[in-house]
Amino acid sequence: MAARFVVAAMLLALCAFAGAGCAATKWQSPLVSGFKEPKIDGVQGPTERRLRRGLITQASATEVADGDERSLAPIAGSEEFAKAEELFKEGKFAEAESAFKKIAKKFKKSEIREDALFMQAESAFQRQHYADAYDIVAVLLKEYPSSRYLDSISRRLFEIARIWLNDPKVVQIDEIQQTNLQNPGERLPPPSPVEDKKQSAFALNLFDEKKPVFDPEGNAIAALRAIWLNDPAGPLADDALMLAASHFARRSKWAEADNYFSLLREQYPNSPHVQKAFLLGSHVKLMSYEGAGYDGRRLEEARQLKETALRLYPEAEDRARLEKELAAIEEAEVARLWEQIRFYQRKRRDNAVGLYCHMLIDRYPNSNYAPQARQILNELGPQFATGEKYRIAPPPQPKPTLIPPIPGLTPTTPPELKPVEKTEKSRSWWGGSKETPAEESEGRELLNPGDDTPDDRGSPGDSGVDPRTIQAAGERPQEGR
Repeated sequence: MAARFVVAAMLLALCAFAGAGCAATKWQSPLVSGFKEPKIDGVQGPTERRLRRGLITQASATEVADGDERSLAPIAGSEEFAKAEELFKEGKFAEAESAFKKIAKKFKKSEIREDALFMQAESAFQRQHYADAYDIVAVLLKEYPSSRYLDSISRRLFEIARIWLNDPKVVQIDEIQQTNLQNPGERLPPPSPVEDKKQSAFALNLFDEKKPVFDPEGNAIAALRAIWLNDPAGPLADDALMLAASHFARRSKWAEADNYFSLLREQYPNSPHVQKAFLLGSHVKLMSYEGAGYDGRRLEEARQLKETALRLYPEAEDRARLEKELAAIEEAEVARLWEQIRFYQRKRRDNAVGLYCHMLIDRYPNSNYAPQARQILNELGPQFATGEKYRIAPPPQPKPTLIPPIPGLTPTTPPELKPVEKTEKSRSWWGGSKETPAEESEGRELLNPGDDTPDDRGSPGDSGVDPRTIQAAGERPQEGR
């Protein structure tokens, strides 16, 4: 009772408060209350707001000078950069490098940082601290991949790479190892070797400022890679690829050399190094071939490259060498097929043996292994020797289709449409109707003319009553009627 009284009191208080509010805020007409008419003088549209923001941004980047005249404010760090540049021009490269380093660290969000990093690297290069210059250039290319100093950076990187590789030149075929296709595991020495001292990747360098602490050759290849990755359309991109490929060829790293020669052929077809890329590329592919028991893809690629080189450069100086190597490649391909035959003979796979024998005879009928392949076929039997076992069956006829033929193509035969079977209705065991094929009904009449089938006699369907209806009514169906 007390709770209800509290609730009623609360409702009355709420109604009184609402009535007082409504009376205090009685609506009046704007004309009577003196309501001012709205204006749009201070409202700005999207274009006005955009122009205002542009004016504010421009005003923040300028300073007032000479009364009403305005001039662009200098870039942050310009004064320090000018002082460091004076040190560089005076030949004080150590002091200039330190000054440019401070500028690049202090003004990280200013446009002056790009210039400071480049001049810092240039100062280190002039001091012959090539490792420091390379590290600074790497930071510069990471932060400014489209730097306006890209051409100068590429030249410096190329010079650094040549210094770290001991001033190499484009490799010649006589300067690298030769292949022996009769015994691919054996490498023949180069006819005209060039003295090239290999630098250990793990040798520690603590005193020579010209070279990095570890792995000068690996860092040189990284510098060459940075040239054609960051400046692929530059004048030194193809030279960098050729120099890297030559280095790997001298070091007998055939897979790496093949990769760089392939990039040079595909990406720079107008380069003056393309002819060398074809000749040396086919040679290093051939050097990657390990024998008849291994993958023959390298052998096939080397043959295609040599044939392409002969077609593109018919007057090449190494034409005789290419023709001789093509003949050796053909003998190696025959040896590969013969090795397959011997392999399947050990497995006792007569079908595979006969198939490879026919392949060898068809492709290389005048080779040294062709008579032996014919003898093996005769030993297998006349069915293998005549090729009857491998005769290909004619292709199956296409299935008929309902799609209309396309003009110019062979028309397809329409499918045979089967007639629809006639059905007649008969009664099911529970009194319903079902469709029975006409042939089945005729057969029943021939077997038992004028009589029902044994299964239909005495079935509930004779009375026309559904047994489910009987059970639903609570009765039991009569049995044995």
